[in-house]
Amino acid sequence: MDNIFKALADPARRDILDALRAKDGQTLSQIGTRFEMTRFGVMKHLGVLEAAGLITTVKRGRFKYHYLNALPLQEALDRWITPFAKPAAREVLDLKAKLEAAEATQIVTMSIFIAAPAGKIWDALTDPAALAASHDRADDVRRDGAALTFSAANTPFLRLEEVAHEVGKTRHMRFVPLSPTAAASEVTFTVVEEGAHCVLSLEHRGLSTALAHVPDSWRRSLAGLKTLLETGVAQKFPSPPPAAPDLSEKETPK
Repeated sequence: MDNIFKALADPARRDILDALRAKDGQTLSQIGTRFEMTRFGVMKHLGVLEAAGLITTVKRGRFKYHYLNALPLQEALDRWITPFAKPAAREVLDLKAKLEAAEATQIVTMSIFIAAPAGKIWDALTDPAALAASHDRADDVRRDGAALTFSAANTPFLRLEEVAHEVGKTRHMRFVPLSPTAAASEVTFTVVEEGAHCVLSLEHRGLSTALAHVPDSWRRSLAGLKTLLETGVAQKFPSPPPAAPDLSEKETPK
């Protein structure tokens, strides 16, 4: 929490956050053109913001791209401002918090090694049976044209819509949470052959930080897909249930 307030104390760093809010995903050079300071100075400010968790970075090729992450700021707001506000002001802050949480986005990246041919991996990524057998939450997946609908207990909660597929390179999907408050985002799958195995990579851009469970769900679902492709045995890795509270009586110190 101290890192957040330290990062926000400098007007230059606040200006950088404003620049990323106006246009997310900028490189160091793009950000530097907006300020009258050295490249080293911009790098130093970006380092402080990243250490505070207010920005995240993704490296592609020779460039590093910077993205705004409003979640830590929202947590600071909830902890240090909202509790001290008067009732009327608190209602306004609550509305502001909900709007910011809904608009805040993040980028998620992950990779997994799979001992299977690339073609088999590509097919499994859009095969309803394979997805239903490996997804951590879904017990049923149905295809409707180029779209896949995921359901749990007969309740649809997600649609994946294929946007484009460059054979042997990438597959672009539109991620649509079936919730009136969740916005759609973009998922890109990449498969790279490395001899007898492949590397399956995922990049999820524009994911609402309100959907905090999605990155863990991707990790568990990709692990299930890897097991299915390598062994032919369906295996799910669901999230563990929350730990039960310890209701045992503790001995009172004498």
